[in-house]
Amino acid sequence: MVRQPDPGGRRERYVIDDDAWLRAWQADTGVHANIATAAQRGIGIFGTETTAGARLGTMGRFFSRLSEQMSGSALTETAVYDALTVLAALVHADRPLSLGILATALD
Repeated sequence: MVRQPDPGGRRERYVIDDDAWLRAWQADTGVHANIATAAQRGIGIFGTETTAGARLGTMGRFFSRLSEQMSGSALTETAVYDALTVLAALVHADRPLSLGILATALD
């Protein structure tokens, strides 16, 4: 991430390269895996038959699936790069775009 002066009135503007977005995505993946692990530990403390244990089980499964889907699959990598492309287009436009205009611009 690089700070640059912004002649448009703000004191500075941040430019984030594609690698920074990917690093952020990967960091989120690791955090989700950590939450899933913590939930499993909580189940061990409260037990599977308690309300807290059941909720932790649901939470753990959710974050485990989320982490798995965010890491490693070719489909996920494609989706990440597509999302980054759309985000970059919106940032570059420097104004809100309608869905139609964005779709036309991205072909």
